[in-house]
Amino acid sequence: MYSTCSLAELNVLSVGLDPRKVAYDALFRRYGHSNEQDEMLYFLEDRYEAIANGLRIDPENQDAPADMELFFHWTQEVGFQLENRFRRMLREKFKRSSSIQKRDVNKSNNILQQERLHRSSYNFHAILLYSMAVEKFGLDDRSKIPQAIKRIKNCAELQGQTASRKPIQDLLETGCRLCEEISDRSNQTK
Repeated sequence: MYSTCSLAELNVLSVGLDPRKVAYDALFRRYGHSNEQDEMLYFLEDRYEAIANGLRIDPENQDAPADMELFFHWTQEVGFQLENRFRRMLREKFKRSSSIQKRDVNKSNNILQQERLHRSSYNFHAILLYSMAVEKFGLDDRSKIPQAIKRIKNCAELQGQTASRKPIQDLLETGCRLCEEISDRSNQTK
């Protein structure tokens, strides 16, 4: 296995396909033929963007060289899902000591603990996330919060970010409560 490949090849490999047997550009000319096919293409596009962002590669250049070792370590750090066979191949080629991984995890935990939001900023973020969930995922009542959380986590993972259920849930519930309060106040003033 080579140490680099193109961004497009890496995307195809990440879902378990052989890039020698896939005409990457031709895939995306198939938009509009069926909803199922479009969903698959959206999925591939999201993965492509996530990989490009994670490796800090210009997504406009699908032939840009992607370092396989850097890619593998990035997937390990953020929990990016890979096809099992491809993950095993990368793991065997690019083993990393557990002490290095542990040090990296501790370092990122310290950074996260230092960045606390002021309450007004937290409330603003809660309203913002809730509003986006309403618009993008059809969150129109509290009973749909679990589905919205799942979809938000999926979007984050496709972008190479780790996302925990509890903070998203807290933000959505706070945003929902705050938006209801704002709506009630505006209705009372009418």
